[in-house]
Amino acid sequence: MPQAATGRTGCGLRRRRALPGQKILILDDETPVLDFATEILRQEGYTVWGASSGGDALSIVETERLDLLLADQAIPDLDTSDIARRAQAISPNLSVIFLADKADTVSGKR
Repeated sequence: MPQAATGRTGCGLRRRRALPGQKILILDDETPVLDFATEILRQEGYTVWGASSGGDALSIVETERLDLLLADQAIPDLDTSDIARRAQAISPNLSVIFLADKADTVSGKR
């Protein structure tokens, strides 16, 4: 896959630009977070799907050729590590990033 073009942000950090066709799946059980992340990534030029359950996420992985899975690490009653392993078994080139918000860490939610 070609490297994404980079540019500088106002704070001097390099910013990767989306390449046409990059596809991302977001797995999060909180609808406001899922909707917000999906909208931001679409505005940046990515093709984005959202899933609020492991079953929904795996169904999308089975039907779409995805580049990245962004998964909330702290979904109650769901082993997101297992979902990620199963998704990579379906799509071996799928990259995975686990996300956790500070509230999950502070409250001890896992």
